[in-house]
Amino acid sequence: MTQHHSQRDAIEHTRVLREQVVAILYEALLRQISPVDVLGDKARAYPPFVTERIAAIDQQRAALETTISEHLYDWALSRLNPVDRSILMLGVWELQCKPELPTSVVIAEAIRLADLLSTEDSPKFINGVLAAVATQYRPTTPVAPSQT
Repeated sequence: MTQHHSQRDAIEHTRVLREQVVAILYEALLRQISPVDVLGDKARAYPPFVTERIAAIDQQRAALETTISEHLYDWALSRLNPVDRSILMLGVWELQCKPELPTSVVIAEAIRLADLLSTEDSPKFINGVLAAVATQYRPTTPVAPSQT
């Protein structure tokens, strides 16, 4: 296997893991329980990428929701559909807590998730919110919103 294939496989694997994180966050919102409780006894079946993100997002949920709310112009967090809210929770957490991930990667992956899992307008909406958050939390990194 060439390095190009293994790199592409690693990117695809990470994408699948992000989908799992969003699915767990989504279920938690629908069931109105913590994401850690959604994992429950199944936590051992998930890789650390998923369980670490779920635990951290659960622990920082109030702060993440505040950050998202601050960047929802003329909109309320409670009005967000659960898929978009879950994607934003993951994206904001990664922007705030994973400085080694390039801003463009975090935003592009969130847009991809929105395109795959949510409404037609969601990718543009997710892009706008995360670009605004990135401007606040990563001011040295220029953020050019993608054309979606």
